[in-house]
Amino acid sequence: MKFLWLFVCLAVARGQGTIKRDKLDPFCPGPPEKFFQCDESRCLNRLVICDGRKDCSDNWDEENCSCTKKKDCPAGIKCQKDRIWATSKCVNCAPGQRFTKFACEDINKCMENPNVCSGKGECVALGDSFQCVQCPRGFQASLRDSRLYNKSHSLDETETARRLLLCADRNECEERNACDDGVCFNRIGESSCQCPPNHEMRSDFRDNICQAVGEQPMIAIGSGTSISIFDLRSATEIQQLEWSESIVDVSAELDKVIFATRRQIWEYKYAVKSTLMLADFESDRDFSDGDIKEISVDWENHRVYVLTGDSIVVVDAEGRAVRIIEHRGNVSSIAVDPVAGYVFYSESGNVRRCHLDGFAESTRTVFTALPAGDDLQGTDAVAIDPNLKYAYYIHNRVLYGFDYDGHRSAIISASADYTHLGPFEDLLYATNRLAKTDSLVVMGRIGYSVGAIPESTVQSFGETLPMSFAIIQSAKFPLRPKETNSCNSEPCSSEWCFPMPLSVTPSYHCDCGLEKPGDCLPLKTHRLRPFTNYISPNEEKINVSGASVPITARISNFSIIIPIVLVHIFSLACFK
Repeated sequence: MKFLWLFVCLAVARGQGTIKRDKLDPFCPGPPEKFFQCDESRCLNRLVICDGRKDCSDNWDEENCSCTKKKDCPAGIKCQKDRIWATSKCVNCAPGQRFTKFACEDINKCMENPNVCSGKGECVALGDSFQCVQCPRGFQASLRDSRLYNKSHSLDETETARRLLLCADRNECEERNACDDGVCFNRIGESSCQCPPNHEMRSDFRDNICQAVGEQPMIAIGSGTSISIFDLRSATEIQQLEWSESIVDVSAELDKVIFATRRQIWEYKYAVKSTLMLADFESDRDFSDGDIKEISVDWENHRVYVLTGDSIVVVDAEGRAVRIIEHRGNVSSIAVDPVAGYVFYSESGNVRRCHLDGFAESTRTVFTALPAGDDLQGTDAVAIDPNLKYAYYIHNRVLYGFDYDGHRSAIISASADYTHLGPFEDLLYATNRLAKTDSLVVMGRIGYSVGAIPESTVQSFGETLPMSFAIIQSAKFPLRPKETNSCNSEPCSSEWCFPMPLSVTPSYHCDCGLEKPGDCLPLKTHRLRPFTNYISPNEEKINVSGASVPITARISNFSIIIPIVLVHIFSLACFK
């Protein structure tokens, strides 16, 4: 009976196909990758598969073989055998490949000739060819993305493009740990032995992440006609602001959310739930064209940089506005770092940098994205990390990183179909361009952690459909020492003072005001704030559609007393 069951088991195994033959059988003394069972009781070497001779009674070793020798194939084509699955076919290796043993394999010309790039940099193998490249310090030769390389490669390619495609970050922390305490933070193109400014590692070293110093971080998410504020770590909703118009963009300072509708800029102090209109672009005919596309906050000087369809406008806390840059509709994103004294904006695949006043002579192109095919068209987005002095830029669905001078550039992702970016600690948050999802994409980034960076994932925040967002935490808004901001001493006799980068002299720039044009900015100031524009703390959910709609104003006791006194004085004068 025992032998009968053995016979049944063998029959079932045989009836389940060829995969069972790969299993090591009691009849086969060797490993299954070298031996296979034939005819239930025979153990044969896999070298007999596709050799032209029938070794198994059921012809399993030959029945799926299209060729057995080289001569069975056309001239120059090899017979490729797969002795695990007992198949063979005639194959023609692609350019840059050679037939090795049983398959086509890439020819690595860098390994074949180690000295091929002697004196010309490092060698990068590219299928049937190779490239010599001199990578910057902190980088090593490596093909970043073959798809991008094939689309972007041309004979007149720039050295910057070559380095982006053929150089990858070198992890100095893995090669040599130069830090005394053994805690090394890899950064793109360099490394550091300490956390970035305004961050510190937990005393128990848990997670090996540099965390922002200060209060718990929050995130304000613009979704349709509402703004929801969540605890960033727990994704717990704190409060929600309902609006009557679609939210175009969201930015922030430490104690407030700044948001834009199609034609207005608003300030929302979430601690007291009060809302204030900063600017109504409908109120001035000079701004009658060009809807608001994006905003970025100068948290140090309390100004908002507004990207419209034809210009970049600066709005201050008093509702005054000046146009600092005019464009033809091809500027697609902006980001401001008031501590460094720079405005970054993207224009047709280029990232340009200028001073806070937008002065044309201060403008330079710091980065140019790779050319790409029409199938890679996408939305541009610029974001900055003021602690690392590092920028992130999406163009044609490729995510780049580079420092404020355009150096230490790298391709971070070749499939970044995102519209908004926001770096915080060891993560880079982003919104999806196409998918209407209740989640933000969360990507790991280097510079804030020890060891490997986290894998990309998603994080949900209630039932919101994030279109824009801003992370709120004091480490996101560092300040320069007061003595280095010359505008604090009010040196300008006019309305506008712009602090310059620390390396620039003089350290501030004024608008001309009533003075004659000279070493000053000929700016025209516009008043874009209505006189009654407050919404009381208990009425943050009323409909507000623009300056033509009555808006409830916050009235202090003092503001009530003054009109009463004036009326009393006026009445006395009339009856005299």
